[in-house]
Amino acid sequence: MVTESFQCWFDLEKEANTTLFKSVPLLVPGNIESKFMWSAKDNLDKLNYNYELLDGSELRKRFPMFKHPGTFSGLLESEAGTLKSDKAWSCLLDLFVKYGGTKRENEKVLKIVPGDIITVESISEKYECDHVILAPGPWASKMTKPLGLDLQLTPERIGVYYYKDREYAKHRGNWPSFLNYEAWGEHKIYGMPCHEDNGLIKMAIHYGPTIDPDARDDVGEKKLIQMETNIISEHIRKTIPTLEDRPTAWESCIYTMTPDWSFYLDRHPEWRNVIVAAGFSGHGFKLAPVVGKLLCELVMDKKPSYDMAPFSILRPMKAYHP
Repeated sequence: MVTESFQCWFDLEKEANTTLFKSVPLLVPGNIESKFMWSAKDNLDKLNYNYELLDGSELRKRFPMFKHPGTFSGLLESEAGTLKSDKAWSCLLDLFVKYGGTKRENEKVLKIVPGDIITVESISEKYECDHVILAPGPWASKMTKPLGLDLQLTPERIGVYYYKDREYAKHRGNWPSFLNYEAWGEHKIYGMPCHEDNGLIKMAIHYGPTIDPDARDDVGEKKLIQMETNIISEHIRKTIPTLEDRPTAWESCIYTMTPDWSFYLDRHPEWRNVIVAAGFSGHGFKLAPVVGKLLCELVMDKKPSYDMAPFSILRPMKAYHP
């Protein structure tokens, strides 16, 4: 799915006559016992992707902004990159409308009545349709439980922080994205340079407290920010000393997690014309074009282009711990 999604994004860039993807190498540091790094290597091997394994000396030479122990090596995937998510979303919506779709924004869904003909009631309208696709993000549990589904979904609030590189002029153009999931203690920290080329490095912890998406700020925001910035700041002082250890800006988003970090992409077990796409666990956006293709195939009752068993609503769940 990842390989096809790459091509879909490039096709979208051409059709929209814009740039959405920015090439940014991905670095996964670790030592001989780093399960996550070696697991990433195995996955790249399966996909036949190119990568480099950097020894400690090469790692320090190529990426001097990091301060890794001499026992560390690094997995570098040079074909990775980042997407301009807001712009990509806007392009997709524009093309949806261009090809005949109707966009209705800020219209809360109140009720879905399944059947051969499905009724969808919103705050302002009542719709009837043959099929409905539910892709409600962190509201998925609230929307699917009245339909008899008890999906294993956990909305988590994720704090995102931006740190200034004091030596950005020297490092400009050389910053990779990085996944420090187990290389430095228990916290799953990741980061990447900002698209805007402004000297800021975006960093976050890949987990957060469970929240109600309708009350996302009711989690003791001030204490939570203090706790998260303390964790990231300690990480910076140990591993990225050229960064200022206090953020210049912050924001938050919501991940909708499943226990196995995979997602649901399936028909309702009873109502085949109700299709659910949920639980993308913080890594779904990059797959959006192919997810859309699969949803289309499900609606049109075509054979899916991929094995759908890993995305089944009824699949056995085993918790994933990277």
